[in-house]
Amino acid sequence: MKLWTIQRPPAWDELRTTGILRATAKHVNPDFEDAYAWMRAQMVTRIGPPPEPDGYPVWAWYWYYGKRKPRPDLRYCGYLGKGDVGLRIEIECDPSDVLLSDFIDWHAVLNNRRLAASPSDDDAFSAEMQARGIDYSSRLVVPDVAARVRKSWELVFDLQWDVPEWKPPPDERYVQATMWEVRMDQVRDATLFVSR
Repeated sequence: MKLWTIQRPPAWDELRTTGILRATAKHVNPDFEDAYAWMRAQMVTRIGPPPEPDGYPVWAWYWYYGKRKPRPDLRYCGYLGKGDVGLRIEIECDPSDVLLSDFIDWHAVLNNRRLAASPSDDDAFSAEMQARGIDYSSRLVVPDVAARVRKSWELVFDLQWDVPEWKPPPDERYVQATMWEVRMDQVRDATLFVSR
């Protein structure tokens, strides 16, 4: 499975020096600790535990802009801060070591939002919350609602989930990948760039 990970030069240096790149909790943005911990738990369940107890996901792209344009286009912005130096590292991985998820839907996890299975599901949930007097800010405080919100996040892994009103066709989606590590023997190419 071909993937591309965007990394800063120190990560590339670590990979070249030690032969392996792994992430830990110190690499996680504090604003997203809960979301990353959730993804970490999903990885443990779906692809197995990390090689080290404090392991966290290393992120990559499977399809940056759909199946026809999988490789991240370095002419676009947003990979790193403007003017920052980075590397787009192409790797070849065993699919059993990778967990794929929908990048756009992942934002529901990042923002503690529920993923509705369909427009009618969304309407029904909203009506129920209104009837129960539960506003958006308290959804993760009410235990049964919080459990349903978190359960809905598992839809990020269903890459065939088809809701034409909301989502592009499956082969036109942004698909991200997480894995526990990148090894130097997996590297096929590395392109240095300055982020726009």
